[in-house]
Amino acid sequence: ANGPPPIWGAIIGSVVAFIAQFALFNICTCAMYDAFYRRHPGWTNVHHIIWEAAWIALSVLFVAVRVVKLTIVAALQIGRIDVPFLAEGVGDREAWQNLPIEDPS
Repeated sequence: ANGPPPIWGAIIGSVVAFIAQFALFNICTCAMYDAFYRRHPGWTNVHHIIWEAAWIALSVLFVAVRVVKLTIVAALQIGRIDVPFLAEGVGDREAWQNLPIEDPS
């Protein structure tokens, strides 16, 4: 348990991403808009399409990274019946002894 908890990495990464997005979006918006008037309607539409595509790509990337991580962990756990995969106590044989089983006679 050395170092900061993992939640700080997520918080710092989110803040940095938000600041970068905010700065970049405001720079592009200032260059393309004059109040509610679009100075360059075509480029503004392209800009918005690029932003939407970037958010979709980022979402897909996060999902893909999680799938790859889970696959790697699952592959490393193959054959390890002595260690639980997702939670402690899964596959614990002592838990089966506490189940009420009726006598078939």
